[in-house]
Order: sequence, then structure tokens, then C-alpha cells
Amino acid sequence: MCRFRRAWDPGDLHHVVSRFAGRAFRLTDDALRADYLRRLGTALHGSDWFPLGFALMGSHTHLAVVAGEAPPSTWMRPLNTGVAATLNRSQERIGPVFAGRSKTIGIAPEHAARLLAYLDNNPVRAGVVGDPADSDWTSHRALIGDTAAPPWLDVAKSLSLCGFDASPSGRLAYHDYVRSRSNDGRDSELSGDDMRITRAALRSVSGAPVEITMPRPPGNATSVARHDVLLPAHAPLHPRWPGDLRLLLAGVAAMTGLTVAQIQSRERTRPRVEARRLFVHAGRRLGRPLVELGAAVSVSAEAATYLLRRNPQAAAALDLQVADLVQACWRGLEGTILEGTILKNQVPDDR
Repeated sequence: MCRFRRAWDPGDLHHVVSRFAGRAFRLTDDALRADYLRRLGTALHGSDWFPLGFALMGSHTHLAVVAGEAPPSTWMRPLNTGVAATLNRSQERIGPVFAGRSKTIGIAPEHAARLLAYLDNNPVRAGVVGDPADSDWTSHRALIGDTAAPPWLDVAKSLSLCGFDASPSGRLAYHDYVRSRSNDGRDSELSGDDMRITRAALRSVSGAPVEITMPRPPGNATSVARHDVLLPAHAPLHPRWPGDLRLLLAGVAAMTGLTVAQIQSRERTRPRVEARRLFVHAGRRLGRPLVELGAAVSVSAEAATYLLRRNPQAAAALDLQVADLVQACWRGLEGTILEGTILKNQVPDDR
């Protein structure tokens, strides 16, 4: 079950990745990194979002933050704007600094330790250092007490959310945990690589710019991990059924007593035209484009449009005729056999 809601929820953990345009190395010295951290603290001041950790690499930055009620743009936009101005001025350059908007990956709070270890080990994976404690590009040294933390970084809270405490033994345990993951490669889940494919599929189905969280862990051995679908409250939904149009054709054929081949033929007998009309009408109810529906029954998009030109009473009658078929498509047409395969396309019930 997926639930649609706004693009963030208070208490959600987010991994924010900002890359510099052209993969350029812009954070090239300690002074620039210190300025970035100062601006991050200023941007977050007064915000109800709070940071857990960071990694400031030469060509990109990572932030682990916990969401508040305010939109993330209230602190991300002034941060990136100020950093861009500083970098261009200090490096005597002009033009865009960041490669588009920051990538924000929603993560279940129980993955906080895993996320911070991933950030802390960025310099290790890049071959800059052999031990995460040897780099001052991340928040690791502050979390384990080897250096002073920025005033806005609540070390005790960060460690607590990761399952550790701020005592010397707790900090050492955290350091050991991070080191135990120093040989891990790129994490496709934490970096959002796997989510990109899932997000694209959900956007196709919902017809809206959705985001998704990290998979929620299964509740028991027999259940599966789940994503939450994050949808801005103002975004309209135009659900698009993602199934195979041959299933819809088979359903129309069963309704009309014709074969799929007869519906797809170019013959213009009344039963075949009416079957095509039912198919196109049902397809539009399922959110599929006219050009795609027309091609499925061997007519142009213009001809498919003509098939839909009915008065309101006739359109309402068509709605009643295809209602069960449309519902069956959303339910997966369970039990319908196509070329020997039972297809079960699952979609959210609360779309």
C-alpha cells in the first residue's frame, strides 16, 4: 500500500546531494569548506529542520538532515545561492555553480547510522584517506570528539538517532561502526540510484511529480519492504494505468464477442468501430494517450479523437459499459490469460 502526501513529513530523514556544474572541483580548500559550513548554519537558523552530519567533497556535497514543517527550499535555496556567490567571487568565475537542483532522497529514520557512515566514508571511497577519522571534510571527527563541532551541529542528537550516545565509549562505538563500513562501495539505495527507476514508474502511473522514501523495512519475515510515495499536496493526479494494452484489447474483445484481430483490422463495420470506440474510451479512462491508443487499433490519433466525439449522454453510457473493464485493469485483470501468462499489475488502492 502506498500513500500519497506532501513531499516531506516532519521527522523524515533526508540525504541531500548537491553537485557542482560540469563535475568541477569547486570546494578546493579549508577556507571554502568553512564558509560553506557557516552558511549552512545561517540557512538553518530559525528553521525547524536540523542536520545530523555532512560530507563536503571537492565536486559535490552531502547533507543528512531531519525534516521539519517548513518547506526545504526555505533553507536550501539561500544556502546554495550564498555558496555559489562566494565560489564565483573567490575563484573569479561567472555562470552556474550547481548542476541543477539538489537531489533529495527520503530515508527511513532507522537508517540514520547507515547514512552517516556512508557520508563519513566518502573521503575513504575517494581514496583521499584510509580512515574516516583522518579527514576533516566530514562531520565524523566532530561526532567522535576529535575536533570541535560547528555550533549548529547537535552531536548528542546525531549520535542518539544513530543508536549511540555521546559518552567516550559511545563515540568510540560509533567510530568502530563507521570503520566497519569503510570498505563498502557506492550504495545505490542511499544514493538514490535504484529509486530513480521506481520514481519514474510512479510518475507515469500518477501523472504527478512524485518522490519516494527509502524502502521501509518489512514488518515480519513474510512481508516485503515498502516505499512511501511523496506527493506535493497541490499536485493534481492523473493516474496512468501502466499495463499492457493487449490486456485492454482482450477485455474489449470479450465484451463485444469480436477477436482482437478483428478490432485491430481496418474494416469499418459498425460492430468493429464500436469496439474500437469502447477501447479508446476505456484507454482514456486509464490515462493512456490517444496516439498510443490509436496505434493499438490501427488508427491515427485523429481518428481515435473522432471516436470519442460523443454527446454527454452517450459518453455517460460508455462510462457504464467500460466501468468494470477499467476497474479490472487497475486490479490487474487477475485470471485473464494472455499468451499463456497471467498478468497481475499491482497499483496503489488509494490512488
